[in-house]
Amino acid sequence: MIPAARPAATLLGYYDKRNLGDDVFCHLFAQALKQRGYADVYLPNTAPELRRAVGGAAPIGTRRSIDRSRLVVMGGGGLLGFGLPGPREHAAFRYYSRVAWYCRLRGVPLYALSVGAGPFSTARSRRAAQRIAALAHAVVVRDEPSHAALTEGRPALAQKVRTMADVALCLDPSTVPAVESFALPRPCLGVNLCACTSFGTGPRAADANRAVISTVAAMLREGTIASVIWFSTASWGDELLWACRAHQSTPGPSRVVFYDRDPWEWIARLRACDAFLSMKLHSGVFAAAMGVPVMGIGSHPKAARFYDAVGAVGAHRSLGDMTVGEIGEFIRSRYPGATGLAGTDRWHALQRQARAVFEVIPPAGTSQPQLVEARSRLHCADPVGAT
Repeated sequence: MIPAARPAATLLGYYDKRNLGDDVFCHLFAQALKQRGYADVYLPNTAPELRRAVGGAAPIGTRRSIDRSRLVVMGGGGLLGFGLPGPREHAAFRYYSRVAWYCRLRGVPLYALSVGAGPFSTARSRRAAQRIAALAHAVVVRDEPSHAALTEGRPALAQKVRTMADVALCLDPSTVPAVESFALPRPCLGVNLCACTSFGTGPRAADANRAVISTVAAMLREGTIASVIWFSTASWGDELLWACRAHQSTPGPSRVVFYDRDPWEWIARLRACDAFLSMKLHSGVFAAAMGVPVMGIGSHPKAARFYDAVGAVGAHRSLGDMTVGEIGEFIRSRYPGATGLAGTDRWHALQRQARAVFEVIPPAGTSQPQLVEARSRLHCADPVGAT
């Protein structure tokens, strides 16, 4: 039953991992839902401190949240597949498959927005993602390769799934508060090392990180750069460990910035950088949005997709296509001269497209007959079979 007094929505994503990019998505989608008139936003799989930060409703569990909601949004991130080894990927799909089927059972429209899809590690994973997409009322993926991976062999899905820019591009630098400066000498290079494998090709993450650290140290000794900030998008795990190791071995002024549940302070620290080297997707997106010239070495295909989309030719290399020796050569070839992206016509066009993703969410004032019609279309849809 839909409550009439206080329109509610349920927001789902990887919001319990203490990961910068996913938590920014949570902030953006929660704000968009409230602007669309949803007074209560339930976040059943969200860390408590993040739920409080975005003004989420008191937790009541996934099923009860859906029961009280006019719609459900799966917002941002690799919710429809991101190339993990088979068992881990299957476990990640299990929760969202149950959500999709429960939404179908209860007649609550499901919107999967600004999600990535693939590469899939197994055919079973692809089928699971396609079932979720078929059950959803609307699906918007963040790039064309995601569209191709999700709709392969499913013509009906190809008509349903739309491609729009990643909502991370919606970041507005003017809304990011100022923070106390580290007062590091300039030029300052920001670096975000990786913590994952290279998906079966290219150097191991550990070897790639060592190559980056060695190159940056040499640039400091030579005077090419005067200081460095080692960024971690997490507050725990290997990524933070590598940032601390790099800081300890840096032969010059250096600081560590890690994500401690305030995404805007982390992003504000990017202002201290004259260039930014990112080995992850969204740290590079946020740096570019803040006007910092970026260069990328990606351990996942989604990073290359972003640089290709914004037309940053030569600003990115995939780790799987490099040797350890080429990592240092790439960094030196791009600095100075890293690419500034935020001022380009292509960036502004993609940013407008990203903002339009939120308009896919129907306003809370949508009439009951319209919702009933939407839900009847859901029940008439032909979900992707299990085989």
